[in-house]
Amino acid sequence: MASFATEFPVKPIADRRAFVAQVISWVRGMADSTVLDNPRDQDLAGDTAHLRSQSGEELRLRELGREGTLEAIGFRHDFPDIEGRLWRTEAVVRRGVSHDAQDLIRLRTECIARAQGARLDIPRKPFLIKTILRDGWGGKDRELSVSDSPIWIPDDDAGVAVARAVTLGQATQYLPVVYISATGPLKWLLSQNQIERLAYDLGGVAHVVVEPSRAFSFRVRELTAEQNTYGGTLERFPI
Repeated sequence: MASFATEFPVKPIADRRAFVAQVISWVRGMADSTVLDNPRDQDLAGDTAHLRSQSGEELRLRELGREGTLEAIGFRHDFPDIEGRLWRTEAVVRRGVSHDAQDLIRLRTECIARAQGARLDIPRKPFLIKTILRDGWGGKDRELSVSDSPIWIPDDDAGVAVARAVTLGQATQYLPVVYISATGPLKWLLSQNQIERLAYDLGGVAHVVVEPSRAFSFRVRELTAEQNTYGGTLERFPI
């Protein structure tokens, strides 16, 4: 079995319909999916739903509440292919359990062998994450907002504080940080387009943080006992 997984804060979800709409939109955009070809409204209503197509594709939705308050909601989508594999994607959103009472989404995709000798591939990041971030659901991971855009650090004291927190592993709780140091004022080893593409690809998996100048690196160095990265280096800082 090969898998992909991530977990990050999201803004509070008002009701189940918003989450269900995201899931339905994601499944409908999937090539060869048939599980939603003929759904009825009642099939997706209530706190439990289970749809299955003739091909064996399945979609399950579950929610957990107490005294009329939604506490968690999730789904599992199983998609068998002709190569003897099952592609399983599941996600759970728990309400108010992250920093500042934000919601927390945990998502995992697996490639599972159903036939002997089936070739397993490492799953890609589900497009569902991109739509969640595109729609502005990304929450605050301590000092950094979850998004699919680079975080351009300002060249001021507040920016130095952010860079220091990143270097010392204090900036985030859930996602790691890819820190891009500068070679000069607004100059890096990567182009701006490459940096933006990197952040887009890593959205929901890691934060991409970009410092403004080489002089900025020296300011950060003084506050981090020379633990910071500099000179155009790209470095991943753990949580």
